[in-house]
Amino acid sequence: MQKRNLIVYVFLGSVILAVAGFISGFLLEKDQVSSIELSHHGQSIQNSIYTRYQGKIYASVPSNGDYVIPQADPQSFHSLNSDGRYQNRQFAVDRQYAYCGNLVVAGFNPKKTQALDHNYFSDGQNTVYCASMSQRNPDLSGFSEIKQTWLYGWGFANKPQTYIYEQVRLAPSAQPYTAILDADILSNGQKVYYKGLEMPEANPAQLSAIVVPQDDQSIRLSYEFFKDHKSVYFKHNKLALASNDQLYSFYIDGLDQAYLYDPTQGQVFVNHLAFNKKLAPYQVISHYGGHVNHALFLSKSGVYYYDNQTKQIERAADNPFNMGQWQEIAPLIFSYNNQTYFLQGSERWGGRKGPGLISRSTHLYQLEDAATGPWEKVANVTTHHYAEVWKKGNQYYYFDRLGSTQLIQQTLYLIADRETLNHLIHDELRPDDIRQLVRNDKLLAVKAKEILKATTQYRKLLFGFIALPF
Repeated sequence: MQKRNLIVYVFLGSVILAVAGFISGFLLEKDQVSSIELSHHGQSIQNSIYTRYQGKIYASVPSNGDYVIPQADPQSFHSLNSDGRYQNRQFAVDRQYAYCGNLVVAGFNPKKTQALDHNYFSDGQNTVYCASMSQRNPDLSGFSEIKQTWLYGWGFANKPQTYIYEQVRLAPSAQPYTAILDADILSNGQKVYYKGLEMPEANPAQLSAIVVPQDDQSIRLSYEFFKDHKSVYFKHNKLALASNDQLYSFYIDGLDQAYLYDPTQGQVFVNHLAFNKKLAPYQVISHYGGHVNHALFLSKSGVYYYDNQTKQIERAADNPFNMGQWQEIAPLIFSYNNQTYFLQGSERWGGRKGPGLISRSTHLYQLEDAATGPWEKVANVTTHHYAEVWKKGNQYYYFDRLGSTQLIQQTLYLIADRETLNHLIHDELRPDDIRQLVRNDKLLAVKAKEILKATTQYRKLLFGFIALPF
């Protein structure tokens, strides 16, 4: 009996020591030089990502802190950001090496290295793209990160390179490379590169950025969609689309998605993914994103949207606007066949046993119990145009423009009384004042019927309550 107890105690002690040793590696990792210590006591180098501290050079890599550069020579180390430009602040040289972020650029001659613009650098023989923003390191697995973090805590390894400034080396060229357009594009007069990756068959003499029309009728230029006289590109990807002068790009507020529209065919691309050409023409239902989680596109065959988890174009439902004319009278609010419709987003979150985001949806609702008569715009809410007041019959409505990120959850509200109406029309309100009106039931949720729903699933429910990764 005593022998068996001894074995149990030894086993439990071993487990406790193993766990303590495992955890201690992560705790010790916190004892390394901190970003706060560097910012307070280190010497910033030429408004760059680099800091000189206690005879060492550190590079700031957003999302994972600061990295010491063991190869760097503190005396000769200097940034190429001599004019304070943001694009060059991630690149530096010393007497021996060139650096992209905290990593050495192999084969570069630091004495001849210069910035070419648009995040490209060259020593006259070699040319490299060095991204201005850090990104997740695709070559580091989750297990390797945990292992290296533990070893780093004990001083047995370098800090894991969880995030990096991406490096892309360009092919050698007899002709010098030159930055073109106002984007991360470079050319040697024959080939064109976007962030270091070749744009197949692109003509540098004809290449231009596609226009992005704005709500105020001004025009901006895309940083992601480009065209020459023959081809169209999303970043470095050549699209299955012929170039024409009517192409334009647009973005939906709050959605990290770039759209390209071809009016000649009614065809849509989201990033480099094409909507089904057989179902064209498409029409975006609204360019506004304040209360939605998806951009919805109408065709005669249905309503379609891009799912950022499946990376596919999905069908939400039949097109409810197939008969007659519909009109967006205000952001995300529509009039169709004497009825009023509006778009609104929602989120589903797990409970205590399965916390976290489960899904995001975008709903099209039909307004019910509204008074008869046409819609009439009454006024803008504040000089900042936070919202609009509209009238239908003897009822007044608040049409929101702040969006759900400002904690205004509904696209439209019924105004409860004349006092609130006057408050909205005449007073210079703050967003918090409007939130207070909602909390005090001065702005009332409307009664509506759901017509369709587009959903992106982030996790699935197991047995109805346990959320699992999708």
